[in-house]
Amino acid sequence: MKKRFKTKSKHYIIKFIFIIIIIYLSFSYTFRILFSKFNNTKMNPNKYLKYFLITGFNNQLNDYNFLNILNITKPENLLNYSLNTDLNLNNSTPVFNETDISETIEEITEETLTSPLVYIYNTHQTEEYKADYLAPYNINPTVQIGAYLLSEKLNDYGIPTIVETDSIKSILNSSGWNYSYSYKASRILLDQAKEEYPSLNFFIDFHRDSSVKDKTTLSWNNKNYAKILFVVGKEHDNYQANLDVASELNNRIKKINTALSRGIYQKYGPGVNGIYNQDFHPNTILLEMGGQYNTIEEVSNTIDLISQTIADFIKEINNEKEK
Repeated sequence: MKKRFKTKSKHYIIKFIFIIIIIYLSFSYTFRILFSKFNNTKMNPNKYLKYFLITGFNNQLNDYNFLNILNITKPENLLNYSLNTDLNLNNSTPVFNETDISETIEEITEETLTSPLVYIYNTHQTEEYKADYLAPYNINPTVQIGAYLLSEKLNDYGIPTIVETDSIKSILNSSGWNYSYSYKASRILLDQAKEEYPSLNFFIDFHRDSSVKDKTTLSWNNKNYAKILFVVGKEHDNYQANLDVASELNNRIKKINTALSRGIYQKYGPGVNGIYNQDFHPNTILLEMGGQYNTIEEVSNTIDLISQTIADFIKEINNEKEK
């Protein structure tokens, strides 16, 4: 009896090990396909980040169709699909539209920005917004995500836009500089971007403020928006050109809602940078969107609201340049 029990027990152990091996090989195969797909695909970072944002924006899911690129028949997509645990999709809208898959992937992977007009960068790349919806996914929303969101909208409105992906921190570390040299580091990236893309004619340094939420938030039509603040450094000879650009944009945004912009903060004197790389080009602006207590959803709401206004203004600037 004992011998029979040992044999049966041994059989179960072998069976268990076999099942574990099958599970391991299955997951290994799935992950290999997944990473192979990402390594061989030049995914547009703003589309990729937008997908992660969608997982938190339950009230905005119907506004975006990034999920259409997923093909449920392929195992590598199941991992992506599992990221979204609380989908409130309109049943009349198909999540997986086979006819759109190839077209959407082509849109993501194609190199469209051969002559960009706008360069968005973040001198302070690690500035964070309140995690809120994204907290369960361990995603810390930063101003760099805000830059991608703005870039996507400007591209949608026909303004070719690129976002800086190089690390400011890496430049600081390699140069032996501390955080106070961040603008010196971003100047290096500005120079590189202009050299690589001579077509660039508008430069946006995307920040967030550190003020209280009441000061950085607009509640309007049952929705919250991150307020905008323009910063202009007056400690260089050609600051007036930067001030004119910021003033025009500020006036146009205030026409959407007078409280949406907090105005223009002109900085000079002891204890401030006073230049903010705005001597680089007349069309260089420092834009602070919201503050540390705003969510990335509120930032996204503002970008949705103002992006066409910014795009129209940039088109006018570009047309003047071409005359």
